[in-house]
Amino acid sequence: STDGIQGMEKDWLQRIVSIARSSSLLKGLSMDGFAEALGQEVQLEFTRSMNRILLDKTVADQPGLFPTVTLPDPHVEIVPRTGLHADVPKFPFKDIQVRFRFISLTTCPEAISVMEHVRVECWKVCKLSLFHTGASKALKLEVFEQSQQQATTQAQ
Repeated sequence: STDGIQGMEKDWLQRIVSIARSSSLLKGLSMDGFAEALGQEVQLEFTRSMNRILLDKTVADQPGLFPTVTLPDPHVEIVPRTGLHADVPKFPFKDIQVRFRFISLTTCPEAISVMEHVRVECWKVCKLSLFHTGASKALKLEVFEQSQQQATTQAQ
């Protein structure tokens, strides 16, 4: 029974609901009926938890008053050293990574060096004035550089 135990404050419950509704997964969904039902369930679970805490404290503080009531040992959750679930099978991550690194060229230092040299050469070519602008007469240097710059930005 939850009689006599004060429930969760309405402000707290409204805050929980507003935070849940502001979640990106729940935006735009109509959850009015669900929110009320979940609010009642949260309220009931809160009241039960408070009732349990008060009962445990009272029994622990006054053992002579409750000689037949014994408290269960506190449940200690065992956390695995590796992984979250014990049912996940072993997987050779290190072997797969080594095989991937062996297959992938981007992990080879020689390939990385070659890619760096290719990128440098590409930038050099981009900086050169290689585009024909179709000018039929002699141009001032500034006008020629401007037309090359425009042709370069259009090509990229």
